[in-house]
Amino acid sequence: MSRFSKAAWIFLLPIFFRSISVFSQQILAQSDVEKEFINRSSDLLFLETSKFPFQKVLLIGGKEKVLPFVLAPNFEMTPLGAVLLPDRGSQKDLIGGVHLGSKSILLYANSKKSDFVSITIDHETKKSVKSLIGLKKGEVFLESFALNTSFFIVTTFWNRSTINFYEISLDKNFVFHELNLNDFKLREKNFFETLLRETREPEFTKVAYETINSLEITNLRNKLYHFGNTCYITLDYDGWRTYVLKIDLINWTVTLRKIGNQKSKGVIKSNSYLFFNDLFRAELTNDSLRICVFELESGKIKVEFAAAENEEIVFKNTPIIQEGGSTIFALDERELVKTKSLFRKIVNSNIAIAVTDNRTHDSAIYVTVGSINSTKVNVRTSPLSSTGVSTSGDIIAQKQSYNPTFSGYQNYNWSKSAYFQLKLSKDLTHLQGNVEENEFDKMKKYLDNDSQNIPGTDVSMRDVLLKTIFNSEKKFFAAIYSKKKEKLLIIRP
Repeated sequence: MSRFSKAAWIFLLPIFFRSISVFSQQILAQSDVEKEFINRSSDLLFLETSKFPFQKVLLIGGKEKVLPFVLAPNFEMTPLGAVLLPDRGSQKDLIGGVHLGSKSILLYANSKKSDFVSITIDHETKKSVKSLIGLKKGEVFLESFALNTSFFIVTTFWNRSTINFYEISLDKNFVFHELNLNDFKLREKNFFETLLRETREPEFTKVAYETINSLEITNLRNKLYHFGNTCYITLDYDGWRTYVLKIDLINWTVTLRKIGNQKSKGVIKSNSYLFFNDLFRAELTNDSLRICVFELESGKIKVEFAAAENEEIVFKNTPIIQEGGSTIFALDERELVKTKSLFRKIVNSNIAIAVTDNRTHDSAIYVTVGSINSTKVNVRTSPLSSTGVSTSGDIIAQKQSYNPTFSGYQNYNWSKSAYFQLKLSKDLTHLQGNVEENEFDKMKKYLDNDSQNIPGTDVSMRDVLLKTIFNSEKKFFAAIYSKKKEKLLIIRP
């Protein structure tokens, strides 16, 4: 397995290919785009509506204009025509958007994510209108996400125990929701201190089920999830249990559950992953590593796997793999024979866990558990990360844009990790058998291999100026822009 290919992604991906054994590429659609419209600061964004008329849209955002394409069921692209954008000031970073009918909303932020510009675009009239959103003094950005026809900015305050949702919507006016958490008696004085930890930035991340979630993402102890009309915030600052805030995005009510096992007191390191209605917890104590699965609503433990420091981990389906290091030259990979080696690495770094059931050829649940120690590097000179437990040695040549499915690419870290995987049935029984290389790793090797040609052309991938990956109906696709061909292409590698 190469340094580029990571075991965490082996299970963290919905259906990508019909065939695993045959690796081929196919152009599904293409459209001409003048190269004058594209530069290295352009964005490539995929939007999919969850309401009638259920459109899929690829959108190229430039400094002054935006160019959308509506995708047909066969992915043929129909350009809607360029629309001039209003001046955005310092709010240059596209963090997301929503689309419905002939209208889109794009949200831009400044580098500190303290000021935002919402731009509503009417693709029929070719008009755009901007609205400014500025955070108040002491207010801190946590995350953002799209749901239905709304885009949400989630914030909190330094000195209040509240969590705030700014809702920017296509089908209703701008709404501000403030939820008071004082009654929940969190350990710290206010909610933000729970997230702040020992740094001056929130230790907080979003986990999107439609995308690939790396261990670099899931090792953070405080996470936001959303599915249906519900948002969950999980807090793992209290060693033996996880605090789960459940927020109803329709009625704007919030409840708190504290989930953990009393036997787990004395935990050295712990972390969790909310997998729909179950909470998976990885715990390291002085003498054992445990993986516990709890029912979310009742808090009752459903199953537990444990291994002592001097025992073999009998429930793992892969060896314990160590990858990476603190520099670009640490591209090696090796197996760790002893369980205590993994224990030692978790103690000296962060513990992480990630879960998925999205596989092509079976219906099993795949769990990755391990340690990760990563260091942030500059986005313009960093390696392009394929997963959370290793990174590529390639240097970024093109800008990478916001996309829930593409967020895994934006883990700009050198990382050192040690991990293993286990495979479970739907009733959480351990299954025997190997874990195969996943389809995403195969695709990514293709997209980031400059010696490969764009399908059906003699133009190499080095020519690609923009690219993104998107998930549609549980299949994964890539959109790329070739500057030599002056074309936007949709491919299935």
